[in-house]
Amino acid sequence: MKIDLSGKTALVTGASRGIGRATALELARAGANLIVSARSVNELEQLQLELQQLGVKALAVPCDVLDDNSLKELEARASEFGGVDILVNNAGITQGVKFVDTSLELWTKIQRINVDAAMRLMQLTLEDMAQKKWGRVINIASIAAKHGLRYSAAYNASKHALLGLTRSVALDYAKTGVTVNAVCPGWVSTEMVEQTVQNIMQKTGRSREDAIASLVKDVPMGRMVTPEEVANLVVFLASNQAAAITGQGLNIDGGTVMS
Repeated sequence: MKIDLSGKTALVTGASRGIGRATALELARAGANLIVSARSVNELEQLQLELQQLGVKALAVPCDVLDDNSLKELEARASEFGGVDILVNNAGITQGVKFVDTSLELWTKIQRINVDAAMRLMQLTLEDMAQKKWGRVINIASIAAKHGLRYSAAYNASKHALLGLTRSVALDYAKTGVTVNAVCPGWVSTEMVEQTVQNIMQKTGRSREDAIASLVKDVPMGRMVTPEEVANLVVFLASNQAAAITGQGLNIDGGTVMS
């Protein structure tokens, strides 16, 4: 099944590394033009060059998703490409901490990055998609949107909220030609998960291999998911082949969560 996104413009947040970077590259290989954003300017500019080498138009826009003016500027720059057709809300953070030790400051920061930024970019782009009678929103959630994780109350709450937001907005736009879905990865071999691995090693004295094994012990496939596997699911959801899929939270987790 060949997916052709030629003529479409995709906006990917948190694009400088991990899932965001892989997603931008796969969307470009499918023919989409890209607007990529993150705070890491050097990595973002390198990604822009790689995307252009794939033969598509690409624009790197540094953005702090905690700043609403920065989000508005990001959306405004999309007008240079004719507006956003595909929005991938990938920017996110996590921090493992006991619930009783979770400060209001940390709680608020995680909600603002993982939920509020996605909400604002959806508000800034969805009406234009609806007017064009075609659009795709893919929110990168987590299996933490489907079940609980220890020492991750703020992150868990944010991903449950993102999935709920996805389902509600999907209903609002169900008759417009716009689909709104969430992708729910399990453990993915990214820099963010590597930080978790390092934390386990420091706190327990385990080797890196044992730390990884402790993370994937409940994964039926016995391994982490790759960023490219997540990206391929995003590209499918962005395609015309997925036009009847909306309001869903699709797991990609090696079989960990069966719902």
